[in-house]
Amino acid sequence: MRKEYGKALRSLFGQKILKTLPEFSPVKVSGIYFIPGNRAFEKKLTNGESHWINLNIDPKFERFTVEIGWSALGRWPELSMCPSPIRPDHNIEFAEQEYITRLPFLWTTDDYWFEIEAFNPNGDLESLMRQMAPIDSDKANERVEPIVEECVATIVEYANPYFEERTKRNA
Repeated sequence: MRKEYGKALRSLFGQKILKTLPEFSPVKVSGIYFIPGNRAFEKKLTNGESHWINLNIDPKFERFTVEIGWSALGRWPELSMCPSPIRPDHNIEFAEQEYITRLPFLWTTDDYWFEIEAFNPNGDLESLMRQMAPIDSDKANERVEPIVEECVATIVEYANPYFEERTKRNA
């Protein structure tokens, strides 16, 4: 993702999560199980578990996805494969101590990404040059903000009930 979009996305997403889901706090995660450049938000539960929201930014294209998951160990889920190969079905994965899935897998089998600007692989030289030209921060914010709004609304609609069901089943 071009740096102007990445900067706007990280800032706007963080602000919107803190406003809409204040129980989730931004956390700096490091180590081999976390992709640098992504942004993690953690909700600590009273039983020591953690719920996670991860902003996963595509390094090559102007798009991002969100991963959600948990750790019964109260840490960033240490999985060798992310997202987990186990797709959400509300039975199998709830038994896992640590789990991460892509948010869109809660409503579709498609690997859906939130696009800020669609990539045109068959574009002419002029359109390719336009895609690489720098943009100012106001324009980046203007393009990113509605996508962040849609994304966070989707988190509220799908992830919150999913987390609630996980907590209820493991109480």
